[in-house]
Amino acid sequence: MFEWKREYSVGNALLDKEHERFFELAKRAFFTGRNEVSPIYLKNLINDFVNFAKQHFKHEEDYMKQIGYPFLTEHAALHENILRTFVMLSSSDKPVLQAKEELIKVVRAWLVEHMLTNDIRIERWQKKQQINITEENVLEKEINELEQKFIDYDYVCNCPDMVHKIPESIHLRIVAGEPFVCERCGAKVKLKN
Repeated sequence: MFEWKREYSVGNALLDKEHERFFELAKRAFFTGRNEVSPIYLKNLINDFVNFAKQHFKHEEDYMKQIGYPFLTEHAALHENILRTFVMLSSSDKPVLQAKEELIKVVRAWLVEHMLTNDIRIERWQKKQQINITEENVLEKEINELEQKFIDYDYVCNCPDMVHKIPESIHLRIVAGEPFVCERCGAKVKLKN
């Protein structure tokens, strides 16, 4: 089961707390995948995701604006796509089994593609901005060490010309057999040759 870890921190206490909350909601979603649940329970859970996403995305976008994150517009577009997917799922009249499968697919995509990849990039960028050392070689060494800490692996899916930058911690989980899927096409990601 997925557990929030300190290494997933984006350097903001509120956002980290909300990311922990997302992991709790994700556990509930995975529970529904393995158990029989009523349509009402499932609809309420999906609505919990919608409400949580609205609140969390606003907080995250406010934070990115506050720190001057240069990729705010692109990141906000990802938020809009995730939220739209949850809203469509909440208004769907699909059978419970199909809705459960789609919910789990969306949750996994948010977890891997968005939170553990795109959100962590906010922290990387923020740390690079905080490095304020005047000696050129010391600064270069710090940046190299920081980038080494966050090695990305290139993964592909069925989306044309799409390369997913996956952090080493997730790469190791994929290698260990955990399936991770693209939030756009829903296909399992594979290590790029």
